[in-house]
Amino acid sequence: MKKMSLLPMLLLFVGAVYLSSCSKPAAGPAGPQGPQGQAGPYLVGTISGHIDLFDQYGSQILNSKTSYAILYNSGNTQIDSVGADSAGYYAFPNINTGFYTIAYRAPGYGQQLRQSFQFIGGGTLNEDGKISQIPAFNITSVNADSINHATMNVVMNCSIVSDIKPRTLLIFASNNPATSANPANYLVIASQTVKANATTVVITIALSNLYNAGMVSGSTVYFAIYGAATNYGTASSYEDFNTGRGIITAITATPFSPLPTTVLP
Repeated sequence: MKKMSLLPMLLLFVGAVYLSSCSKPAAGPAGPQGPQGQAGPYLVGTISGHIDLFDQYGSQILNSKTSYAILYNSGNTQIDSVGADSAGYYAFPNINTGFYTIAYRAPGYGQQLRQSFQFIGGGTLNEDGKISQIPAFNITSVNADSINHATMNVVMNCSIVSDIKPRTLLIFASNNPATSANPANYLVIASQTVKANATTVVITIALSNLYNAGMVSGSTVYFAIYGAATNYGTASSYEDFNTGRGIITAITATPFSPLPTTVLP
């Protein structure tokens, strides 16, 4: 019978022991963090743009001599304020890298904000603004209000002083007796067009919009009605970061009083 040599087996055993002894040890604790490197360089540049003015009907006003821009830093501290020229152009030179907010304003116009934007610096950043005249009209009375169950709408028949051009009403609704255009005091916004030369207007608000906002059957809804610039969605408006709702500033100073109400079916 043929004898097996023990030498190969012995070599395999020795090799396995050697390899296991050479395995990578477990990682030790992390060393201390190194020093913080220097911040990147601040670059200087210009923030500029144009401020477009609009009347309450949404038509652009070409002379912008009364408009101006105010620049704030990330801490909401005013850095500078400049007037726009007759073409609406403004510029903030020598501005460092950072985050900024610009307020666009003019006497008799609603404010617009360009909020918390980043300026890299080292060149020119264009930031344009649009602001509209604050209207002076509103409804003069609510003659009748009801709920149309067939169409599932709140319906308010109102009187208004006529105008040769179409206009816009904005209605802010919530179940708060202090309902207003303040974003903390409304849940729903609806708009209504007033036809040219009309002396009455019918405001309709879908019940589904009220229910979807969390208002329930049997609750009282309050409606704050304002005259508004026709281009309220693109001019003199910006977001309230606390509520996520819009702030619309080209509206009448106060809503129609007393606030109309209805009880949800």
